[in-house]
Amino acid sequence: MSSIGTYTFVRLEGAKLPAKAMTTAIIDRPGVDGIGFRYNALKLGQQTVESVEAITYWANAVTRPDDYAALKGTLVSVIDDMGRRVDNVLVGEVIVTAMQQVYNATGGANYIVRATWVLQPTG
Repeated sequence: MSSIGTYTFVRLEGAKLPAKAMTTAIIDRPGVDGIGFRYNALKLGQQTVESVEAITYWANAVTRPDDYAALKGTLVSVIDDMGRRVDNVLVGEVIVTAMQQVYNATGGANYIVRATWVLQPTG
């Protein structure tokens, strides 16, 4: 199962977020014996992912757009479909694109909520 913050999804589609992006800069001063190095962080671009959440109760489904919107501007952890975790990801934007009722005979999830997330890894 994948997740963004505390919300768990059936599926999380889109680009895989890099945990960190760094380059190594060599420090070599003339007249000084030896070299050193430092890590420089790269600016990562925003990534767009699509989420699909299965929800059992109508009351939870109808409040999901507001619940997701409350995450805007916060740092969250993202776990993708393969179980890979990336921490300190900024939620830039989230738009609920569809909410649908699912009829089934076995119980389980009765509503599907789909959303588009714009995420910014901060590494």
